[in-house]
Amino acid sequence: IHDPSGKQIGCLNITGPIEDYNPLLMGLLSVAVNGIEKEYRLNQMNQVLNTIINSGNRGMILLSKSGQILHFNSQSASILQVRNMETGHFLSEYIRINDLFNQFLDSDGPAENHEFTIMNRNGVLLDLTFSLQFITYPAESVILSFTTQEYIHSLANQIAGFSAEYTFDSI
Repeated sequence: IHDPSGKQIGCLNITGPIEDYNPLLMGLLSVAVNGIEKEYRLNQMNQVLNTIINSGNRGMILLSKSGQILHFNSQSASILQVRNMETGHFLSEYIRINDLFNQFLDSDGPAENHEFTIMNRNGVLLDLTFSLQFITYPAESVILSFTTQEYIHSLANQIAGFSAEYTFDSI
């Protein structure tokens, strides 16, 4: 069994009496090794994708068409200011979804940087910027990415080179 770089990481040992040998055994063994190597590559890719998803400063939630949370990154609960976020639950259990936000989720195509003030389940109002992307494989679902509007405005000021010299407290 080899990793993607060709390094041997394991082997299958099939021993037994010679009279029990079956010529089909080598074909089955080859299929088993192939399956193990593919599973190993998939696990590695999954780790890489999770690292990428968790390394940014945006919350990301994968939703089913019905609004059920299929996957989310570590920033999601922090940005939404909720605890114990879990897959299998519905997004509406963590934030109150009004008609305008529902229309955004039901839109026909991808959407970028739409600002909403939403209320989390604890009654805290959050000013967030949302984007969504539709995917069809392995099932129809939506990737919802979001961050605070404060972060977006701070980033825009950094890019433009603006900085505040005075605050209301200093006036």
